[in-house]
Amino acid sequence: MFDKSLIANTVGIKEESLLFACPATYFGGILDKAVSKPKDGSIGVTNDSILFVSTALRKKNKIILKIPIKRIISSEVSQLVKEDLKNTNFWTSMSYFAGYGPMATYKKNVQLLKIPFEDENGIKQNPLFSIKKNNEFSKLLYEKMPKKLEKEQETSGGSSLKILKTRFAKGEITKEEYLEMKKELEK
Repeated sequence: MFDKSLIANTVGIKEESLLFACPATYFGGILDKAVSKPKDGSIGVTNDSILFVSTALRKKNKIILKIPIKRIISSEVSQLVKEDLKNTNFWTSMSYFAGYGPMATYKKNVQLLKIPFEDENGIKQNPLFSIKKNNEFSKLLYEKMPKKLEKEQETSGGSSLKILKTRFAKGEITKEEYLEMKKELEK
């Protein structure tokens, strides 16, 4: 598959390590990889990261993005709908030249996936992608995310238990109340 080989050859990994790959468009959202117009390319998923490689003839124009899955802010991953201006402008101008005049406007929306993450410098980034096989990609991303969600729940559960112990130690609750609440938290 072209998408897998493009990513694997550019990033220097084996094609087999890619669990998924398909055409995608990057709309920006990463500060040091800003774009003036959307960049077409391929997006892929490995066990530990999301990779995007733009299709560009010159190496200096190529955009390569690596988003570590463990750094994704899972609670903020979302889908957006935006007007596809490139398509709208093209078909509107074509209708003008075809003799329909400037009153004919053709609009098309594009579905975008926002995948916020914290980069290695602790800075929040918000890349936007239009992904050809969005449902398959989103399902795989969702399957990768629960491990992180379970870890977050363990952490919050642990802190709840700590608060409960502190309340018992201060005498705010009885031993019976403590044991009952502890049993509830450990479910």
